[in-house]
Amino acid sequence: MKPVSTAKSYDGVTLRQAALVASFAYLLNPVSYAEFSVYPKLVDANNAAQTVQNISAHPGLFAVAIHLLHHQLHR
Repeated sequence: MKPVSTAKSYDGVTLRQAALVASFAYLLNPVSYAEFSVYPKLVDANNAAQTVQNISAHPGLFAVAIHLLHHQLHR
C-alpha cells in the first residue's frame, strides 16, 4: 500500500507553501499597511471631531493614506 500524501504539489510547490507566500504578499501590500497601521492612527469611527484633530495633527500620515488609497484604485 502506498503512503497517502496530505499535501498536493504542483511543480514542486505545495498548496501550503503557496498559501504562505500569498499571505505574506498580502501583508506586505501597501493597502494592508495603510489599513492596519495608518488608518487606525487617523480615524476614530465613533468620533468625527477626534478624526479631524488626528488628521490635522498628522498631515503627512494623512497624505500617505491618500497616496496608498490612490495607488490601490489605479492599479
